[in-house]
Amino acid sequence: ASGSLRGDGTRDIVAVLAPADRAARSGAAADAVVAVLLGQPDGGLRLADVSAPMAHDCATCDVQVEIARRVLTVRTTEVSATGSQSVAWQFAARSRDLSLRLVAVRDEASVRGGDGDGRRRTSQTNLLSGERVDVSDAVVHGRRSRSERKARLPVRPPIALAAFGFDAAVLDDDAGGELARDAKPEGGVAAAGLSGS
Repeated sequence: ASGSLRGDGTRDIVAVLAPADRAARSGAAADAVVAVLLGQPDGGLRLADVSAPMAHDCATCDVQVEIARRVLTVRTTEVSATGSQSVAWQFAARSRDLSLRLVAVRDEASVRGGDGDGRRRTSQTNLLSGERVDVSDAVVHGRRSRSERKARLPVRPPIALAAFGFDAAVLDDDAGGELARDAKPEGGVAAAGLSGS
């Protein structure tokens, strides 16, 4: 992905670097890293940040990066026959000279039933303000339901991209406990973060 992370008009580049055979090797997804190259005034690039190896254990998960409005979004997505799980990690810098820091996490899981029933759960956590919004939508036996819950969590110290392995467990229990359970479903995506929804 390319765009401006610092708002100074230079073209920055973000790439996911992974072994070519990662889908063939068990646990190889953990070898992938996110690298940030910052554009320089002379037109060159400078390596600025490299994430820790990705902690998720889904070798077939899709990993995408995007730069928009001075924010880097790293999205991991797993799709199965019964549903999907997507986590978007958002990073930004306070000023042009600082490293990228994790500022928000959006987690979305959906489960589809063969009879037309389905559930979707979305959680958005702003790590700068501590605001969290959880939304659950469901269609069960043709009836739609929706619930929304808001919470304010303790603001935690910043997490730099260079030290982050895209593991929800590193977030404290209040901000990341539920996300950690959802991001690492037991028994596949269909059993993911929809229990209790």
